Amino acid sequence: MDILRHITRLRLHHVLFWIAFFVVWITLRIDDYPDLTPTVLAGLLKVLSLAGAVYFTNYVLIPGYCIRNIISPLSSALPHWWARPDTW
Repeated sequence: MDILRHITRLRLHHVLFWIAFFVVWITLRIDDYPDLTPTVLAGLLKVLSLAGAVYFTNYVLIPGYCIRNIISPLSSALPHWWARPDTW
C-alpha cells in the first residue's frame, strides 16, 4: 500500500503509462523499419511529441480557456448535468 501511495504522490503512473505506450508502439512498428535504432528513435519522437501535446493541452490550454470563460458558452451544447459540475 505504501508503494501505491508513493507512485501516486510522485505521479509515476504517468511515466508508467508513457513507457507502456512506447513499448506497444515499438511492438506494433518493429517491422516498418530496417533496424532497431530508427524504430526506437521514431518511437521516442512519437511518444515525446504526443506527451508534450497532451500535457500542453491539459495544463496550459484548458485552464486558459476556463479562466477566460471560453468554455462556458460552449457548454450550452452539452447536457445540463455535464455543464454544471455541482450537479454531479
